[in-house]
Amino acid sequence: MPNEPERPRHEPEIIPPDRVRDDDLRRATGMFGNAGGTHRIYVTRIGPFGVFLIAFAAAALSILILVFLIGAFLIWIPIVGLLVAAAILSSFFRSMFQAAALNPSASIFQRKRWWARQGSNL
Repeated sequence: MPNEPERPRHEPEIIPPDRVRDDDLRRATGMFGNAGGTHRIYVTRIGPFGVFLIAFAAAALSILILVFLIGAFLIWIPIVGLLVAAAILSSFFRSMFQAAALNPSASIFQRKRWWARQGSNL
């Protein structure tokens, strides 16, 4: 029948506790520590000093994140400044070359005069 669950092919081997050797136990639990005996875990309320330490750790983490964000912002300030300076210089040189292209025979003094008139029109 297709709806019948599949039966296991092998039966699991159950080893009684008196047949377990220490080597087998160490090998089986070596990654997880000591498997023998009982261990207690003590849970207590957090006192005032513990609250202070948690608050201090949270504040330190917040300050580190803030410093990281400010540092990332400060890296962009000179880059934006260079881009603005490049745009201003590009505009300045473009207008100078346009004046020279309009009247190639003009002297440097006429170009300076033209430039001064352009500055007063802005």
